[in-house]
Amino acid sequence: MLYKSNKIDIFCSSIELRFPPGTQQYAPHPRSKEWVPVYIPVHLKKDEIRSMNQLDKLVLDTLYNRRRKAQTSCFVVNEAGMELLKGDQIALPVIESILCDVVEPALKNLTDQQAIDLAKQLKVDVEFVSIIPFDGLSEVLGAYFVIGIKFAQEARIYQFLNQCSDRLLANAIATSPVYLTKMDIGYNFGVAPTDALAAFVKHHCSNDSERIRKAATRALQFLDMPTVDE
Repeated sequence: MLYKSNKIDIFCSSIELRFPPGTQQYAPHPRSKEWVPVYIPVHLKKDEIRSMNQLDKLVLDTLYNRRRKAQTSCFVVNEAGMELLKGDQIALPVIESILCDVVEPALKNLTDQQAIDLAKQLKVDVEFVSIIPFDGLSEVLGAYFVIGIKFAQEARIYQFLNQCSDRLLANAIATSPVYLTKMDIGYNFGVAPTDALAAFVKHHCSNDSERIRKAATRALQFLDMPTVDE
């Protein structure tokens, strides 16, 4: 899908960038059509623009957990996700495009009854089952938060997430504390939760959607905010 303005043309599906590099441009959000900031580094060249296709593949590999690496323990690492978490702000529009074009259509086909039926089949509480068909969605959302906070793009990421469906927004909120956890030697992935993130989550504790309210209330309890000394 191609959205046009006097500043920018952007293909949301192919991630083909067709505008001069600059510090910040604006594009319509794929769902709401509201203008949101799109950061493009000033040093971006034609060969680097072509590399966006590789970034597109990296996000999809993360989403579908296509590159797995077994550890000595029972855990399996999403290698593409670990690579994505080290990315910079040029990954943000790519992640947004894939969330809109790939994830959102799939989530629209899901129903609460499917989760209830699966919980009955597994004989567990419905809170402990997931019917989301993407093994790496949490890694994609985690990278979105980590990159957005690390590169001072919080206004952009919260504006985008606020336009997402209830199910995707709830998943994003639930994911936020996981990738911003305080470890013995510092924060996981080197990024701490911010006051802006806490305000974003707290705001959704009173959301009209019960799904979002539950996710936000729980996430707020687990946000590991930095202390004054940090």
